[in-house]
Amino acid sequence: DKCLRNAHYLLLRQGRILVANNGSSSTAASKQENAEAGRTAIEGAEGTPEPDDASAGTDSPSTQEVLDTLALDPYYSSMLQAVYVDMAYVALAMNNPSIALHEAKQLLGMQNCSKENKIVTLSYIAEALCSLNKPSEALQILHGVNLQELLADKMSELNRRNAEALFVNLSIVHIMQNKYQRAQECIKQFISRSSSNYSILLQIYLDLVQGNRERVIELLSKHAHNFTVPI
Repeated sequence: DKCLRNAHYLLLRQGRILVANNGSSSTAASKQENAEAGRTAIEGAEGTPEPDDASAGTDSPSTQEVLDTLALDPYYSSMLQAVYVDMAYVALAMNNPSIALHEAKQLLGMQNCSKENKIVTLSYIAEALCSLNKPSEALQILHGVNLQELLADKMSELNRRNAEALFVNLSIVHIMQNKYQRAQECIKQFISRSSSNYSILLQIYLDLVQGNRERVIELLSKHAHNFTVPI
């Protein structure tokens, strides 16, 4: 966690430098030199102190301005997105959903956020809000996203698993609110494009709670051989 915080601090510090350069009369060549120097510093830094916003001074640019500037540079943007994804994951693993939610929302607020990172981040947001017993807020955020646009016709195995986690988490949020039909509609959106043991098991659960025994028997007969543990 501390390594990620150090990387985040260094990226924001370099972002402030870029903002200052963009607002000055420095030439394009000098700006490029500063950017390259910043990349070298980030890649070789060790023992970076924890971020201290107070040390930035009252004339420093806002965090959002810094993030917007970093997002315009493919190198910094990809690094910062990776840092936010990893910080959210670590926070969830350490049972700190509030921190995970903050980091995930920071990533969603970035310009040029990749589709892959957006899928993972939305899933983390749903998990964090459910841990905080705020399923309604999770639904509000997820319903504001066109989930079908996140499903590509050709997806890597990693992206497919991340997309499945997102749809499963959204279905679980509906289940927490006893909205079983909405949960079933959600998981069917994913199953219509792809499926795995997790999504099939969730579909079986939804059919059970809704009394669709014939459907449960049909799914078990069709997919039981795929499961590695007894059902």
